Amino acid sequence: MKKVYSYSMKQTHFKWQQVYPSLRFLFLSLALYLLANTNAVAKSAFVNSSTANTIRLEINTSKTGNILDCAVTEVLMESQIYVDETLTKEGFSYSWTGPASFEANTQDVVVTVPGWYRLTVSNADGLTSSKEYIVYGPGFPDDYAGPDLTMHSTDTSIKLQGKAYNFYHVSWEASNGGNIVSGANTYTPTVDAPGTYTIFLTSPAGCTMQDAMVVTEAEDVLVARIGDGNVPRVDCDSNPITLISFVTLNGKEVTEGITYSWTGPNDYVSDARHASVKEPGEYRLEVKHMASGLTSSASIGVTQLRFPEGSAGPDKVLTCNNPTVTLEGSITNDFGWPIWLASDGGNIVSGYRTLNPVVDAPGTYTLILQHAKGCPVEYTVKVTRDEGPSISATGGRLDCASGSVQLTGSSDREGVTYSWTGPNGYTSTEQNPTVKVAGDYTLTVTDPETGCSASTMVAVTPSTSELTAKEYLIDFNSEKNGLISSIETDAGPVSIMGRKRNPGSIETYASENHAAIFNTRAPTGDDTDLYTTDWGRVLIINTDLSDVPDDNQWGGELILDFSAIGPVTLESLGLLDLDHYEDMSWVYMYDEAGNELHKIHLKTKGDNSKQTVDLGNTRGVTKLKVVLDGRDGSGNFAGSGAIDDIRFRVETEVASPCESVQQQEAMQALAYPTTFSDKATVQFMLQDAGNYTVNLYDTQGNLVRELQKGTAMAHEQITIEVAAGSLKEGMYLVRIVSPTDNKTLKLILKR
Repeated sequence: MKKVYSYSMKQTHFKWQQVYPSLRFLFLSLALYLLANTNAVAKSAFVNSSTANTIRLEINTSKTGNILDCAVTEVLMESQIYVDETLTKEGFSYSWTGPASFEANTQDVVVTVPGWYRLTVSNADGLTSSKEYIVYGPGFPDDYAGPDLTMHSTDTSIKLQGKAYNFYHVSWEASNGGNIVSGANTYTPTVDAPGTYTIFLTSPAGCTMQDAMVVTEAEDVLVARIGDGNVPRVDCDSNPITLISFVTLNGKEVTEGITYSWTGPNDYVSDARHASVKEPGEYRLEVKHMASGLTSSASIGVTQLRFPEGSAGPDKVLTCNNPTVTLEGSITNDFGWPIWLASDGGNIVSGYRTLNPVVDAPGTYTLILQHAKGCPVEYTVKVTRDEGPSISATGGRLDCASGSVQLTGSSDREGVTYSWTGPNGYTSTEQNPTVKVAGDYTLTVTDPETGCSASTMVAVTPSTSELTAKEYLIDFNSEKNGLISSIETDAGPVSIMGRKRNPGSIETYASENHAAIFNTRAPTGDDTDLYTTDWGRVLIINTDLSDVPDDNQWGGELILDFSAIGPVTLESLGLLDLDHYEDMSWVYMYDEAGNELHKIHLKTKGDNSKQTVDLGNTRGVTKLKVVLDGRDGSGNFAGSGAIDDIRFRVETEVASPCESVQQQEAMQALAYPTTFSDKATVQFMLQDAGNYTVNLYDTQGNLVRELQKGTAMAHEQITIEVAAGSLKEGMYLVRIVSPTDNKTLKLILKR
C-alpha cells in the first residue's frame, strides 16, 4: 500500500520551543550521539579522504542534526576543504546534488527532503573531491511501519518489521480486523490476524509521526524439492545413491502427513520419502499434503560417469610360421586410453599401452580402457596356438608274391604334405607309397599354411615274419600315496623320476626325485583342482620329500624309463588339470641312444580338465618325458598337473610262413588306441577292390551300431572314427567284412 505520513503536536501544558530550548537541544544532541554510536549514519562519516592526494573534504550537520521530522524541518549541511591539511575557502567551486532534483553551488546548503546528497568541489589546478552524505527522514531509508506482510493458514502469528530511531516513543494500533498479541510499544509487535497496522512515533520534542502497513491472508503454498542443488551422479559400479526430498508448506519444512510418489527410467517407482536409485536418467517426485490436499512436484536428472567404448578385436591364432601376433584393439568414442593385461598363460612382448600390442603366447588378453574423468571398461580377446595336424599311419608285412607293401598315412587336416623316410635313405612325398625293404619308416605331415608338423613311425617286416604286439597299461591304482621311484608292470619294471622345478626367477631343479602318487578322490595339500571321482591314483611332481602328496605348482618333468623292458610303442596317456597358462608343456619320446623320436605339444584345457593324449603309436621308445611348464598371470613359473593311464605295447617279430600270408593279407586292419575315452580310429585296406561293411558289436554279439559301408578300391585306405558318445564302459568288437576276408578288432572304452 502507499505510505502516508502525518505529523501533529500533542497538547501539552507548555511550548517546547519557547520554554525549554536548551532541553530540546539536549535531546537532539543525545539523538545524534546515539545515531553515531549505532551506525545510523553508515555512509556519511564526517571525514572522507579525497581522491586527490593533497585534498580532504568534510561535511557536518552538528547545528541541526541530520534527521528530519516534525520538530526538525530543515537540516544545515556545512562543508570544509583542507588542502595539505590547511583549511581553504578560496579558489574552489561547489556543486551539490540530491533527491527531488536538488541542486546548489554554495559552500553550505539547507535541505528539507531526506535522502542521499553529493558534494563535488574543484579548483583551477585540477584538484577535486566528492563526498556523499545521508539525511534521514520519513520514508527514508525505510518505511517506519516496515513492509506489508502475508499470513498463511498455518501461521499462528507473525512479527511486524517496523524500524526507526531509538529516541522515538513507539506505539501500534490495529484496524480492519488486525489484532496485536504483544509488543505494541516495540518496533516488532506480534500479531495474529490480517488487517491494517499503524505505527506512531513520538519524538522528544513532542511531535508525532505515523506510518501504516497491511497484513493480508495468503494462499497456502506447497513446494517439493530434490537434493541440495548439486547434480547427483551414479558411480562406475552403479552403486545406489539416495535422492533426498524436501517439502515446505508456506516456507516451512514439513515431514508429516505427506505422500510421496517417485518415477524414473526403466519403470522405476517408489513411495519412499527418499529414493534409492542406481541408474542415470530423469526422476520425478509427486507429493501431496493430506490435510490441505495441496500437491507439488519436482524433477532431477541423475548422471553417470562416462564409459569409454571400444573392442579388443578378433581372436588370434599363433602358428609355427607366425610365432607372434598383433592384437587389434580400438576405441570407438575417442574417450580413454588403453592398457593390456595378459592372463591364462598369455605374454605381451611389446606395446601393452597401445591399442596394438605384440604377443607370443596363447591366453586371454584384456584391454582396459580408462579415463581420469570416466569409468574403466574391459574387453577380452583369446589367442590360441595351432596344435598342428593329427597323424596316423600303418606299415605291414612285405607281400610274399610281390615283395612289397603299401604304407598308409592320413591326417585330420586337408591340404597337408606327406614326407616318408626309411631304411637306406628312403624318402617319398606320396601319401601312401609302396616299399620293398623291411624296417622302420617315419611319416611327417606338414600344414603349409601354419608351418606346423607331426610325425609317427610304422614298421615293415619281412615276408617271412610278422609283428605281434601285447598291450600294457600303467594306471598307478595299486600304488600307495607318497614318493615313488619305479612301478612294476606285466611287461617288467619301469623307473620313474620326478624333477621338481624350484620357485624363483632363474630356472633350477631339485636334485632329488620328487615323483609321487596322488589320490584324486581324496586330495591332500591344497590340490582340490586334482579332484576326480573316477581317475583314482595319478603321478605328480611333489612339492617336498614327504609322503604327503602336494602338487608342485612351479612345474617340472616326469620321466618314465622303459629300458628294463626294451623298446616299446607308446599309444596314449591321460593328462589331468593342465591350466590354460601352462601352454609350454610337451611330451618327448627318446630311443635307446637318446635320440628324440617324437614330441607332442600338450593342449591346455583348464583347471581340473581331463584329456587323453595320443602319443602317435611311436615305436622304439625307451624313455618318456612329460614337461609341465608355463607362466601364471604374474609371470611366475607354473606347471601343476598329473598323468595317468600310460598305454604302451611291446612288439615282437615272429616267423610266419609265406603260404599263410596270402590269405591273411587279403585285408590289413588296425584300431588305435585300443583303449580310449573319447574316440578311436579304425583303418583298413583291401587287397582287391570290393564292397565292405563295418559294424560295432558288444561282447555278447549284439549289434551296437553300423559304423560304415561302401566300396573300396584296391589298396585304398579307409579311415573310420568310433566316437564314445553315450556308449557304456567296456569292451567292443569292430567287425570288418569284405567279399574275400573279414577282420575283428578289439576296442576298450574307459572314461
